Amino acid sequence: MHLNERKELIDICKLLYNRKLLSGMDGNVSIRVTGGFLTTPTGRNKYFLSESDLVFVNTQGVSMEAGKKASSEFEMHKRVYELRNDVNAVVHCHPAYCTYFASSKNDLNLCLLTEAIVAQGSIPKAKLAIPSTNEVADSITPFVNQTDAILLANHGAITYGANLEIAYSKMDSLEHFAKIVYLGLNDDSFNLVHGETVDLLQGMRSGYGMNTPCIPCDQKSMKSEKAIKEDDIVREVLATLKKSGL
Repeated sequence: MHLNERKELIDICKLLYNRKLLSGMDGNVSIRVTGGFLTTPTGRNKYFLSESDLVFVNTQGVSMEAGKKASSEFEMHKRVYELRNDVNAVVHCHPAYCTYFASSKNDLNLCLLTEAIVAQGSIPKAKLAIPSTNEVADSITPFVNQTDAILLANHGAITYGANLEIAYSKMDSLEHFAKIVYLGLNDDSFNLVHGETVDLLQGMRSGYGMNTPCIPCDQKSMKSEKAIKEDDIVREVLATLKKSGL
């Protein structure tokens, strides 16, 4: 049953592990299928899983395969599926840099990378919750309809999307961004993007076919010289387009 989906989910698990987004037995992955969901089992290292190890659960999250137990955190996945009909895959991991931000007072919300401004925005942080309880699902509920990525306080991160490739890619990109921000936290060298440049970038989402929710990045009040020059360039471009009737 669901042979193609099982293979795809296993491929994503190995990719997550090889990209060092998973370690040990942490994390869980799921996909929406006809009649319910396929999810990783509890208490297993995702790299060593095979298609037959995956668990088919019904829409209430109850295992439909004798002797198989779904991930103890599937309730968090189920909450995403219940709130977002457009989501068909969920990835939960404990990547090092994401987990640093999930466990610190620093936020992952800078207007720093152009691609992140367009595709990612600010990443909210759910309140501290006890793993493997409904508290985790409840903690992410306020944010599920606002974004496709959430930090879990002192825990890790969750991303989701229309398919497994998208959900995985969001986690990979999130960890990449978190690493860049972490590396520059203490040297005050960031040239942040500001003002009309940010507005222009955020306005490009629909042009790229990005129709899912996104919380805008946080525009800091202090502008670097580079950011001021960028705003001047954008103003000139917008003025030219307006004169041309575009």
